[in-house]
Amino acid sequence: MKTAIASKFNSLTTRITLLVASMLTIMASATIAPSLPAMLKHFESVPNSAYWVRLVLTLPALFIAISAPILGILVDSIGRKPLLLIALIVYGLAGSSGLWLESLETIIIGRALLGVSVAGIMIATTVLIADLGNSNQYARQRFRWFNDFYIFRSVFITACQSAFEPSGRLEWNL
Repeated sequence: MKTAIASKFNSLTTRITLLVASMLTIMASATIAPSLPAMLKHFESVPNSAYWVRLVLTLPALFIAISAPILGILVDSIGRKPLLLIALIVYGLAGSSGLWLESLETIIIGRALLGVSVAGIMIATTVLIADLGNSNQYARQRFRWFNDFYIFRSVFITACQSAFEPSGRLEWNL
């Protein structure tokens, strides 16, 4: 039975899904960094705007650290896939919040929710990969997974930064 589960888990579709989901965690901060100067200019009338705009970049990391222990406990009670699905939905909504939110305060709340969703994605994908098992047969497979992850991540980060950097110079909320 464990072999059937492992072969289903190791399908190409599952591997690609987990690798792409893992990459979303990196995009949370990398894609907004080029837009910070334009955001600073747009919100210059807001008191302490330099502080608040910089907080937009760093706030997700704070909420990852705060919510990860809670989500780590929650992943065992609600399951890996439900947590991943919920986190992906929140990631999509919170990550795109700069497109449809107008005030700096609401964008900061969206970025905080983005941090919580990133923590959920990180935990769910890591636990799903770790669920392969503990024997030597599965240890080799896990090594291959993490190797694929780091290679894919390097290519993905470079591609995303190259793609989003020009649009960040145009307008911060495009």
